[in-house]
Amino acid sequence: DQNQAKCVACGLCAVVCPPNAIELQPGETDQVKERFPVDFKIHMGRCINCGYCEEACPKYAIEMSKMYELNASSLDVIIYSMEVLLGDYFFLGP
Repeated sequence: DQNQAKCVACGLCAVVCPPNAIELQPGETDQVKERFPVDFKIHMGRCINCGYCEEACPKYAIEMSKMYELNASSLDVIIYSMEVLLGDYFFLGP
């Protein structure tokens, strides 16, 4: 499914991110104890495009892309939510 996250909410991406641009809130299913992201955001105004998040991800859920658009009056408002990232954009998708 195009809109299903590969992310298992391990948190490695957020740990290795030098500017702390990744916010992750993990969740867990009751039956099989599978982890998934309840909320995931990337603050693109903070991101330095180092690629550490992509390298750290054990499930290849984050992919660096040349497709981006950063146009805002303030860097603090360029925040990509999980919904945006799972859409036709770039990160967290299959």
